[in-house]
Amino acid sequence: MKFIKIYDINVLACNILFLLVACTILSGCLTYSLSQKIGDGKDVSISYSNDEIIGFSKGIDSNKKEGWVFIGKNFDYLLSSGGDSIVSLLNDDSIDKKSLTARGEEQFVISQKGNAFSGSIYILYKNAPLIDGVRNSLKQHGFICHSNNNCELTVRFLSGSIHKKNTQQDNSKVLMFYQPVKIAFYKKSTSTSPAVAGALLYPVTLAVDIVTSPLQLISLPLVGIASMASMKAH
Repeated sequence: MKFIKIYDINVLACNILFLLVACTILSGCLTYSLSQKIGDGKDVSISYSNDEIIGFSKGIDSNKKEGWVFIGKNFDYLLSSGGDSIVSLLNDDSIDKKSLTARGEEQFVISQKGNAFSGSIYILYKNAPLIDGVRNSLKQHGFICHSNNNCELTVRFLSGSIHKKNTQQDNSKVLMFYQPVKIAFYKKSTSTSPAVAGALLYPVTLAVDIVTSPLQLISLPLVGIASMASMKAH
């Protein structure tokens, strides 16, 4: 009987060893490997409830998909739509980039799987006096101008995939914003309960191990437009 007990213990030890090895191989176990002990002894994965977009670039993902990229502090965002309008605005020499500001904290709606996003960014142009030539240029980009010389633009239909930060990211291929654009993560409610009717969005945290593999930055998107670094947020 003692032999049987020893045998069972050995089998259990082998099973535990197998699970530990498998956990280090499978990316889904990253939550466990990144978890840390907190005061009450529970495990928590590394996650963020918000981010700050600090720059703009062009990149390519592991599937060779190429596009414009928002560079964040916590994640990077490969745009599948909405990037061209921003590039067009920043490439217009008649517009003073120092006068462009983001309105405030923006909302990025995260997919149920947590690896994609959609949202809008509200951009203000504040520069008095506003000459007619600049006003006309802003209107061509979709700005609505008011009598107080302030113009505003909503860049809609931004969407794309969320990626882990590349620890070897080449910052020489990033056009840095003067001030970061703050964003917060939300998800759409899937509840049909009348008690939560109207509560369409709720804040969420985004775990590092859910998002997609890092991007490779490939080039500066706007050579010679160094004034892009002056785009700032409140």
